[in-house]
Amino acid sequence: MAEQPFLWGAVRGAVPADLAVVRRAPPDRLEDVWRRLSPWPWLVVGASSPIPNVLCELVADLPVPVLWLGRPDGPTPRTLIRFESWAGAAAHLEATENGRAGVAFRAARGVHGVTDCYSRPVAALEGLMAASDQGLPVFRHLHEVERLIADCRLPCRISHGDGRSHLVRRDAADLSGDRRESA
Repeated sequence: MAEQPFLWGAVRGAVPADLAVVRRAPPDRLEDVWRRLSPWPWLVVGASSPIPNVLCELVADLPVPVLWLGRPDGPTPRTLIRFESWAGAAAHLEATENGRAGVAFRAARGVHGVTDCYSRPVAALEGLMAASDQGLPVFRHLHEVERLIADCRLPCRISHGDGRSHLVRRDAADLSGDRRESA
């Protein structure tokens, strides 16, 4: 999200086309673009100042990391991950391509090991995968994501601490317990 299209082009160039659809959303069109996504985007990248209030309202208690270039004025989303330069944001996006905690993105939308691609728990899991190692603040659909992880026997779990949620790889004992249960 930015007033000038250079950021959209840079993000589009940094994110493989089979990983995500990158949409350009100038601040005055953000709400319109957001409403066309189902159920919500798993990542927002922006560079305008101040951050539009509507972004803070849209993200609210959703697990949507907001990568931001520079130092924004005014209120910021609680999921803000700030970068001084494009190089830092690009490195974050590149690391995101590989997934997190043993879980990988499917092409376009979704997560490997989960058949559903467009539900709230899947979008929330995608957001956790796109977050930094700092995790995200506790969010509204957390229990649904924990149930999704357990039901699909994904090799990760959600760790909680300091009011934040982190996607971490499950240890070998947890994974072997899953294998015994399914036998």
